[in-house]
Amino acid sequence: MKDTYDAIRKRIEARPFKIIGLGGIGCPVSLYLSKFLFGLNSSSVIYLIDGDEFELANKERMAFREIGNKASIKEAELAELFGDRVVYRTIPDYVTHNNIQNLVQKNDIVFLCVDNHKTRKLISEFCGQTSDILLISGGNDGIQSGKTGTFGNVQIYWRESGKNRTNSLTQFHPEIEHPKDVSPGDETDESCAVLVKRVPQLAFTNLAVASAMLNTLYTWASGKLHYEELYLDIIKAKMSISTRDVA
Repeated sequence: MKDTYDAIRKRIEARPFKIIGLGGIGCPVSLYLSKFLFGLNSSSVIYLIDGDEFELANKERMAFREIGNKASIKEAELAELFGDRVVYRTIPDYVTHNNIQNLVQKNDIVFLCVDNHKTRKLISEFCGQTSDILLISGGNDGIQSGKTGTFGNVQIYWRESGKNRTNSLTQFHPEIEHPKDVSPGDETDESCAVLVKRVPQLAFTNLAVASAMLNTLYTWASGKLHYEELYLDIIKAKMSISTRDVA
């Protein structure tokens, strides 16, 4: 086990971690990634990126000790627990066309935990212009329109030495390639409405997706990544993977 951990530490130690979106998925990702890096005794940096404000209405699936910007509050909480080994940086902004080049960069390991396809497309396309990057994107159904909220998926977009090792988020997902939703970072009346009219989600599914994202990091860091997407349903107690040729 020590040899495995040494190899994992060597692979990830010099790479910044970016967690984009600190909602129902991003919160557990930030906590358990911190625990993992702390246990590795790794000199790692985690950037917490979110322009949203925590409100008490979201308390049933998000963990914050006070009201305010999610990234700022979460940094204070995590630094108190793990700050003697893990370095945290706060970016209290949404990712947009105007700032993405400053937020996502070469060698990053990005956990994308947002709930809109427009942001997924933006970040996937930007990663496609980056020579070396690992993007792990997770999401799940909301409880609406007959959906139970128990289904989730994780996509992996990995680029190495300027080449795709897996497919982009948009390649086999037309709903991401042609998004019909909006990003909360868009300065429009419609995007403001998105912040008010969030679809309810099941906290257990959020947790399952977060766990699958972190499992994917561990699999990749162990040099054993063999899939580019996985699907899960907590009611069916089932998880399946997809392997595809790189287009």
